[in-house]
Amino acid sequence: ATNKELEQKTKAQVTTLMRYRFDTARRDLENRRLADEKALQSQQLASLESVRKWQWLAILLGGLLMLGVAWLAYRQLLKSRHLNRLSLLDPLTGISNRRHIDHLLETAIARASQSHEELTVAMLDIDHFKQVNDAHGHPVGDQVLRETARLCQDSMRQHDRFGRVGGEEFLVVLPDTDLEHGVMVAERLRAKVAAAVFAVGDAQ
Repeated sequence: ATNKELEQKTKAQVTTLMRYRFDTARRDLENRRLADEKALQSQQLASLESVRKWQWLAILLGGLLMLGVAWLAYRQLLKSRHLNRLSLLDPLTGISNRRHIDHLLETAIARASQSHEELTVAMLDIDHFKQVNDAHGHPVGDQVLRETARLCQDSMRQHDRFGRVGGEEFLVVLPDTDLEHGVMVAERLRAKVAAAVFAVGDAQ
């Protein structure tokens, strides 16, 4: 009876030991699986973070590229406008050149014809300008042209048009102005230029 009881206890202990070993092995296996899953998740998270960093870098570079393209386009637009403006101006006096003032005149004539408004056109010419060039040189003559253009430009209304058609000749376009008032404007310009003193160095 004692031997049988010892055998039963031994079997029970062996069974308990085997169950403990099995449970331990199963827990170790589960822990390794969880560790592998955690490592895989960490690796995936690191990969996602790396991909996200590259995405942000790509977005940043794309934004910088778009900003650079927009800046270049804006510069090109400004340059185009500047060149277009220069093509319409007389390089010496800074007022409308002949091509531009002719276009403005045609536009004013068409508008006056359609709206039945008055329109006055005046031609200005600097008397004895050749003598200025002969006596003082072309640089002084150029300065006289610039000053004359400035004086006339400052004396006109905002909607009046003024341009150089060649040499010392200028064209004035006065929209919505009848002949009487046009003569008054021309006389005012003549008197202002006649009263001006052009001083360039020692020459007057």
